[in-house]
Amino acid sequence: MTAAANGVQGMQQIQEQAFDLVITDLVMPSMDGFKVMDDLRVHNPETVVVAITGYVSAESAIKALRKGAYDYLAKSATRRRPRV
Repeated sequence: MTAAANGVQGMQQIQEQAFDLVITDLVMPSMDGFKVMDDLRVHNPETVVVAITGYVSAESAIKALRKGAYDYLAKSATRRRPRV
């Protein structure tokens, strides 16, 4: 498993090696998940992409699926407090 702090860092990793699956947030600093999906289709079109977001809308779901996302998932609306 590999993680990236943002879309730019993720795309750098994608250009260095092939991935079977990419999970991308749609809202990120410097490069959003839609741009990641666009660039991923150029570098590795067979990679499966799952888009996640905390800003759920029909428009973003349709856009993500049209850009090739295999699935679109909403982040949980509730946050658990850490146990002390």
